[in-house]
Amino acid sequence: MIDVLEKAKMHGKSSFVSGARKRTGPVRIARHAYDDFNAKLRWLWDRSGQSDAFPAHFIPDFDVAMAAGVIGAGSPPTIRNYVARQIAESGITYLATGFAFGKMTLAESRSSMELFAREVMSEFTDVQRVEIPV
Repeated sequence: MIDVLEKAKMHGKSSFVSGARKRTGPVRIARHAYDDFNAKLRWLWDRSGQSDAFPAHFIPDFDVAMAAGVIGAGSPPTIRNYVARQIAESGITYLATGFAFGKMTLAESRSSMELFAREVMSEFTDVQRVEIPV
């Protein structure tokens, strides 16, 4: 499997994304959701008795995670810039986005995903499609 990915030159990144028309709304939603996600994830690790093994690369602070590019939150232009920056800085060929996390409601997640599909993805249609043999 790694050989196939190496030949296709696939390089990806996962990211939480929250978008909305207003600039402050998605950041507020993402902050609340990420804090809840973090608390529940930490609880699972603690409950399993593996607190010491909690991933060091996980960033529990929302503002630090957003500044590090783990989270993209904002209006469609902000998210387009976020995706473009991820591509330019790391050379990713795909972005696995999480639109539902923490305490996000179904309506918040769905709205964000639909806005992303309608107003962000269209900006990246020139990205080369790679067929991976199975």
